Amino acid sequence: MIDLSIVIPSIRIENWPELLENIAKCCTKYSYEVIFVGPYAHSCINESDVNQNVKFVRDLGSPNRCQQIGLTLAEGKYVTWLVDDYDEGPNRIDDFLDLLQ
Repeated sequence: MIDLSIVIPSIRIENWPELLENIAKCCTKYSYEVIFVGPYAHSCINESDVNQNVKFVRDLGSPNRCQQIGLTLAEGKYVTWLVDDYDEGPNRIDDFLDLLQ
């Protein structure tokens, strides 16, 4: 079972490579998946050897609807949401999961 599902409603696909890199740096002790939902996909998700834990769903709805769609696809024990334009990135994911465990 996957430990954490991260749902990201997104229209800023240019941020995806850095966001995925930050998630990988901050979630080293647990398994995770990233679910992007939005109108367009970035080519970085096709790099299966690097991003095999990334899903993309095309949807043209509101961010809230995109979150709900992502939630239906989540396979993790825990679920969180991130945004695609947060400057600080997904800091301290391991620490939060440590607390939950």
